[in-house]
Amino acid sequence: MRGCASELRKYLGPDYVVSGTIMPGSRLQNITTLARNEISGLSYNDALIIWAGSNDINININESMKGLKYWNDFVNQRKNINIRIRTAPQRHDLPITSYINKEVLIFNRKLRKFIKNKDNVGILEQETKRYDFTQHGLHLNNSGKDKVARLMAQNINQIFEVTKKLPTIAKWRTTHIDPDLVNNTNHGINTDKDLINNKENHEDTLDSINQGTRIPNRLKRIPNTRSDHFLWA
Repeated sequence: MRGCASELRKYLGPDYVVSGTIMPGSRLQNITTLARNEISGLSYNDALIIWAGSNDINININESMKGLKYWNDFVNQRKNINIRIRTAPQRHDLPITSYINKEVLIFNRKLRKFIKNKDNVGILEQETKRYDFTQHGLHLNNSGKDKVARLMAQNINQIFEVTKKLPTIAKWRTTHIDPDLVNNTNHGINTDKDLINNKENHEDTLDSINQGTRIPNRLKRIPNTRSDHFLWA
């Protein structure tokens, strides 16, 4: 898509380096061969977006299958790059019920199927309307390009988004470090001690009083009177 790189650079900002290559009228065989040479130095720190396939979809169903085969071979050989494939758009220069447009739906469905188990590959899919295309209905107009560029930028940001993990908050044991709390605690302890001591002193005092005034249970014997002449008594 002509002008896609400039639109994408506008949405991504200065944090990304954006470059684009256009091959009008080319098929997937030519595009994947060129891309294979240009991306040899890329890694997981990079993202590759390819929009192709419309020229491989025609009345001959074998041509569509060949295009999908080129897609599959290309993706299998590039497992160290973040790849995003744009689905083929509807042809608005033809009736919606035309055979070509039906083949577009089949092509996109098979495309989703063969990449669904590939971790590094995703689909860029956005429904476009007739008003997103130029008057002849084959190419996107400026608003359509802007819409697709925003979709691409959002997807790229999601690829390189850094998820911030919240720290695990440990449960702390409460300690009394407030001087007022410490003083109040000590005062409470001292008060308890004083009550205990006072109780003990009070019990000792009662014991002392009771011991001094205790009435014996045994009666005292009356002493016998001794006579001086006890022998004669």
